[in-house]
Amino acid sequence: MPTDAAQRGKVVLNVDLFDRLTEAEGCVHDTDRARMLKVHRTTITRMRAQKQSPKPELMFDIAEALNVPVTTLFTREPESTEA
Repeated sequence: MPTDAAQRGKVVLNVDLFDRLTEAEGCVHDTDRARMLKVHRTTITRMRAQKQSPKPELMFDIAEALNVPVTTLFTREPESTEA
């Protein structure tokens, strides 16, 4: 098991579930999602593109706002095998 944080996979958003949950709240665009979650639109766009791992506080805030467990909405991407 890796102990170095750089060796672990990054945390990624379950985009399909996120989109379904936010659409159920009337948020179709990233601007709407950002407004609902009180973050910048770029944060939402980068998380949905899996280019940005959210900070732990944001993961919990989003999961709480959408009423789902954090581990349902966010997962760890598999470790890279590149050296």
